[in-house]
Amino acid sequence: MNFERKHFLLDTNFLIDSSKAGDRLGLFFDFVKEHNGAMFIIDASYFEFLRYASTTGQFQELDHFARRFPIIESREEDVRRATLLSVLCHNKRPDLKKQISYTDALLGSQVLKFKEKLVLATTDIYDFPDCIFDRVKVWAIDLGERV
Repeated sequence: MNFERKHFLLDTNFLIDSSKAGDRLGLFFDFVKEHNGAMFIIDASYFEFLRYASTTGQFQELDHFARRFPIIESREEDVRRATLLSVLCHNKRPDLKKQISYTDALLGSQVLKFKEKLVLATTDIYDFPDCIFDRVKVWAIDLGERV
């Protein structure tokens, strides 16, 4: 896959891990910049990322970090596409104990909407069933406590 001018949609896990990783994700950020790409988040990931802040200071710090990335607001058509993805996933893999979450379905919806230009960046590939999503590249990134 050619990553030139591809944009990356960051999921909540990626936001959480990158906010804690310091310079460990520098290679990824450099890669995006070198290929003339950009990084985005969706409103639901922004919500998930900030909801566990336990102090005003922590909230402000996380908010500042998340707002480094443009936020894609969900529209009615995105929610409908996400719902269809969830149904498709359930019908393709009813044996899965954990079905796709609302936020992950919304992320998938955006990837489908902008499939020529958008790639999902996650640190938990199991949130996105491979019966629906293709994995085009997997990077091993040392996050300190895990890879």
